[in-house]
Amino acid sequence: EMRLVTGVQTCALPIYLPDRPGLYAKCRAKAIRLAADSLFFGQSTISVAQGCMILSHWNQPGYANEGDRAYLFSGAALRISLELGLHVKSEPVVTDSADLNLTNQKDVRNRERTWLLGELPP
Repeated sequence: EMRLVTGVQTCALPIYLPDRPGLYAKCRAKAIRLAADSLFFGQSTISVAQGCMILSHWNQPGYANEGDRAYLFSGAALRISLELGLHVKSEPVVTDSADLNLTNQKDVRNRERTWLLGELPP
C-alpha cells in the first residue's frame, strides 16, 4: 500500500543520498507501483492520499515525463480525498477519555490539512 512515508522517503533520497542517484529511480518506480496498486485495489486512506500528494508536488529534474505524472497523482489524491469525505467539515467528538479526545482532534486536523494541501496545484 502506498503510504505517506513511502512518498517522503522517495522524495528525500536525492537530498540525503545524492551520491546514489540510481537508488532514487528504483524507489520512485516502487512508489509509483505502490500508488497504482493502492488505486487499483481501492485502498483509499488518508495516508494514500498524502503519499500521492507528495509524489505530485515533488518532481525530480531530468526524469522523462515526470511533470506529466504530477497531474495523475494530484487527481488520484483528490479522488481519494473526496471519497473519504475530507471536503466535509468535521468536528472533534468530545468524550470522557482525554486520550480519545486528543486522538480524535489529531484525526480531524490531519483530515483538514490533507484537504487543504490537496487544493494546491502540482
